[in-house]
Amino acid sequence: MDLAVGGTSDRNVTGITRSALTGPAERGLLAGAFYLAGGGLILLTVVDPRGELGWLVALGSTGVVVGLASLLLRRWFVYAATVVTSFAGPPLIAAATVAGGGGWASAIAGVLYTFVAVHTALVLRRWHAVLVLSWGAVTAWIAAELTFPEVPAPLLLATYVLTSGTLFAVTSWLVQKVQQQAATDPLTGLANRLAFEAALEHARATVTRTDEPLSLVMLDLDRFKQINDTQGHAAGDAVLLAASRAWGEQLRGRDVLARLGGDEFAVILPGADDAAARDVARRLREVMPEGTSCSTGAATWDGAQTLTGLVQAADRALYAAKAQRSFRASADATAGADATASADATASADATAGADPAARTDPSASER
Repeated sequence: MDLAVGGTSDRNVTGITRSALTGPAERGLLAGAFYLAGGGLILLTVVDPRGELGWLVALGSTGVVVGLASLLLRRWFVYAATVVTSFAGPPLIAAATVAGGGGWASAIAGVLYTFVAVHTALVLRRWHAVLVLSWGAVTAWIAAELTFPEVPAPLLLATYVLTSGTLFAVTSWLVQKVQQQAATDPLTGLANRLAFEAALEHARATVTRTDEPLSLVMLDLDRFKQINDTQGHAAGDAVLLAASRAWGEQLRGRDVLARLGGDEFAVILPGADDAAARDVARRLREVMPEGTSCSTGAATWDGAQTLTGLVQAADRALYAAKAQRSFRASADATAGADATASADATASADATAGADPAARTDPSASER
């Protein structure tokens, strides 16, 4: 395996896509909320006498129906549905703006473009979001030309870009910060369990598409509790930090190193078969900080098992390795004790041999 030296935990965490951390239920809830709110606002504008009543009712009802459907089907709201509903929003808003007849109904409908900016920042991948915002600019321009022909088109475009662009940029930044904090272990800066589960799912989807192997290595520090108990938690934290940094330097850019909790870590290895995973595990054991050690267990996805099954297989390999290490340590200790006892017995015999021969023949000779 071609390794990139200097791998960092930040790279691993930020490599997890926004779509991987936003599930179907969240996407459905967000689409439902924005469409319900937008449809409700358009229905409120039917009282504007300058608006086209029939069109406003139809467009507002469409928004409400789409919103309700998104909420009801949120468990199955795949990413493609998010893309479709995102692209469908701008033309509906433009149609409502035109149907408003240039009155306050049109102004309220135009405000809904801010919903598009916030929604895309929350749920869409970056390039999809850029396409939706660009599509929104086109529809807004057409609606403005039809509704407010007296207003210069460049001014309307600048208004759209400044408002939607600012909302999108600020929301995206906040989402990135929140997701990074939610997906990062605060001590080591590695991906945490939440991010690990999302990254493992993402890795499986990737290798399924590219027809590559997928392996997982579990790591557990040996005698870590003893370090905490005898040297203090600060020393234990220092060991965790040193080990995670040393491991990161052994991994490629596409690998994900995560801290699952305590002294338990995992490495996701897309494109690595069983032999490569075992080689990585060996190198990770070799770069442990001086005076410490770790046990590892590797497993490779067979293409049919669940991800839970893959994790359990790696866990079993890890605990088998720890049991073997414990047995070796016990055997070494027993061998050392036997050697010590033999040495003591030899020394005692030598001491007896150096005593008075008469004393060895007749114990009472020592009293004479």
